[in-house]
Amino acid sequence: MMNRKQLLLICLTALLFVGLAGAHSMSYSGGQAQKVPTALPTDPNLATYVGITNNFHSQINGETRNMSLKSWAAAFGPGETFDYSALLDRSFQTLDLPTDTGWNLFDCADPSFSIDIDITDSMNRLGSAKVYEVQSGALVATIQANAGGGRIQAAVQNDSAVTEYRIAILNASGAVLSTLAVDAGKFATVFPVTVGGGFEPFYPEPISAPMNHYTVGPNDVSGTQGNPKIAPGVVSGISVGFSKSACAMDYKNDNSVTFPLDPPASFAQYVKRDIIANTVDITRYKVEDPAVFRVLQAAINLATVRDLTRALSNVDISPFNDATALWRIEFRGQATAVLAVPFERKRKSSGFGALVSAITSTLAPSRG
Repeated sequence: MMNRKQLLLICLTALLFVGLAGAHSMSYSGGQAQKVPTALPTDPNLATYVGITNNFHSQINGETRNMSLKSWAAAFGPGETFDYSALLDRSFQTLDLPTDTGWNLFDCADPSFSIDIDITDSMNRLGSAKVYEVQSGALVATIQANAGGGRIQAAVQNDSAVTEYRIAILNASGAVLSTLAVDAGKFATVFPVTVGGGFEPFYPEPISAPMNHYTVGPNDVSGTQGNPKIAPGVVSGISVGFSKSACAMDYKNDNSVTFPLDPPASFAQYVKRDIIANTVDITRYKVEDPAVFRVLQAAINLATVRDLTRALSNVDISPFNDATALWRIEFRGQATAVLAVPFERKRKSSGFGALVSAITSTLAPSRG
């Protein structure tokens, strides 16, 4: 009598877009930011407001609304080297995000948006402001100061796909008073996080040998009987979930040669790793950044890898043998969720690790 024990891993995947509402203090629900200039840390006589106004579309509830959003902004003094990568560390103005239900993930509905710029100088030194795209270096607009040199104010139109800007604030002679690094917001970009948990698959009905050479007993089975390919089995949200079953088959070899004996068909169907439920629809949501999309797709691909190698092998029946073959099989359940967290919500959250832990602790799906 020979035993064959193999592992069958069954995966359940889900793509969840999670909103981090309440992760910031400068939020609003009406969709209109307060356009009040903030004093620059590099020059307290200068104050600026930079934001965008556009029609935005919620990817969660399908609603479209017009909103004015304050942008990320950092300032560099006239003697400093402009370093866009330092924007977050040096930001004096942070991105505004709506807190309304259904507005955790959204994108610009129009091909262009309005960049709202308001710069004041208590010393009346202003001459102009030049707005550049960071990536291309292209000049978007030159905005002249008012006659007294105390204010520069305009709404500049540009491609809504361009979010990173450099704004040079110049005096009447063209000398730099300050340079702003601005990020209008990467609204439709997500931050992939993969979390997982176990579940206990059902086990298939055991098979005893008809000639009573071997009867499957309590030690051969574990869990709840049913179809192992039905998700999510019995118990969700556990670290390791497994069940087991067994099948026996009588054989008789009256020949002088060895021959292979297949397990019964109901057990021979199982493979080493299969997907029994996949709720992912990556095309449902817009992901602007190609690199982020590739990371998201790679996480999904990793969670949905199959190994179609048959889980149970044949038993080699030796010549002139009359006995029973026994196969034992163990099923392990793994549930994987790829959390596509809105990038800007994650970027503004100070306790992201604790948040993910909270999400993981509540990720216990029922009814499939």
